[in-house]
Amino acid sequence: MYIRSVTESDLTSLYKLVERAPAGLTSLPRDQKILHEKIMQSVESEQAASGQEWQRILLVLFDPVEQCITGVSGLEREKSTAPHYTVDNKLECLRLDTTAISPVKLGSLLLGDTHRRRGFGGLLSKSRFLYLASLPEELSEYIHAELRGWVNNDDASPFWETLGYSLYGDNFSAIDHFRGSQPDAFAFHHLAAHEVPFSLLNQEVLAKMGQVHPDTKNALRMLEQENFGRTCHVDILDGGPIVRATTAEIATIRNSVICPVTEVSTNDLLSDRWMISNSHSKAFRACLHPAALREGMLHVHSQTLSTLKIQPGERVRAILKQSSKQGNIHD
Repeated sequence: MYIRSVTESDLTSLYKLVERAPAGLTSLPRDQKILHEKIMQSVESEQAASGQEWQRILLVLFDPVEQCITGVSGLEREKSTAPHYTVDNKLECLRLDTTAISPVKLGSLLLGDTHRRRGFGGLLSKSRFLYLASLPEELSEYIHAELRGWVNNDDASPFWETLGYSLYGDNFSAIDHFRGSQPDAFAFHHLAAHEVPFSLLNQEVLAKMGQVHPDTKNALRMLEQENFGRTCHVDILDGGPIVRATTAEIATIRNSVICPVTEVSTNDLLSDRWMISNSHSKAFRACLHPAALREGMLHVHSQTLSTLKIQPGERVRAILKQSSKQGNIHD
């Protein structure tokens, strides 16, 4: 199992993965035409000559035995119109804002059920940061993520039921799909400058505003471990939190090492597992394999070299699994 960039031939496999996903992943809709457009954006961005031409990258967890995609994660350039609410506690209101939180945002994190609780969720999430670090130029000083908002016991969003429906009409799934698939059209048809006084919101909405969906708690925890912090901004439809980090301070980037690799015999037992990526931003790969850092070189087995498509002596970026929780491995 390894991470690589998506290719055009992955459309069918990606669609099958998305088709089995629970509702709510609006960044990857169950629509082959839209998925194909996103795949091609990723392919073109991977080959872009500069960061200015970059739009999106989709990284997939690939099973070479079954020859299928079992997970996906992504990065994308934020739209020029990026609506959200700013929570203004001083004036006790929500203010509609369309200024981007940062130029790049995380998104599209999905792992198939059969591969959970095996470390692949962390690899999918962290591989985005390893990819960012492999780029020849910094894509963005900051990066942010929008997380799904709170729902109650009957899967209803108090924020949407109280505020969103009255402003935007239609049910939540339909309007969120519209926003995800046609963000510019959504902004043109639905957004108007407005403020929402707290007095129009009941206590449940105010209490749950900025909290995450139960299914998103692990994602928030992983981002907080990466040094993402909460902002004063929330999603305009479900009130979910928006978190942001300084790219250089992301734990996976800051705590990783760049070093050459050397091949060792399979008889050399390597007890620690490392997340390792090549330095080829236009042919990116990452994996979770046994390795050992000895005297400035990362010792790996031949399978790791083959997986990453590298030769002994090439430089890789690597981070010991769980080291982002434990602190900088250089300390």
